[in-house]
Amino acid sequence: MGRNKIVPAVLTGAAVLFVAFGYVQRLGHSNDGARIRDIAEARARDLDRRFVDALIERYRDTLVLAEEESRNGHSPELRRLAGSLLETRRRDLEHLMAIRTAEQVVPAAGSAR
Repeated sequence: MGRNKIVPAVLTGAAVLFVAFGYVQRLGHSNDGARIRDIAEARARDLDRRFVDALIERYRDTLVLAEEESRNGHSPELRRLAGSLLETRRRDLEHLMAIRTAEQVVPAAGSAR
């Protein structure tokens, strides 16, 4: 085989190996990408749950204080504010409870039903 045929053959072989190596690497890392996405999704779901739980706790505490203020507060302005806050926070609390219930019922993405 002459020199002018060896160089193109070597270059072609190297190109084929390079492409094959890249393909094998992508196959090997595809599970890593899915695993990273699963971890990120689990963290996001956990953050959502903690956020909703914290809001529910705060709104319940706010409702207790607002009820007490609306009944026994000294300032008429604060009693009115507490009364309007009661309406809003109750509605918000109902909404958050529905979200939390729905999140507990809905399976995680990618899980079997």
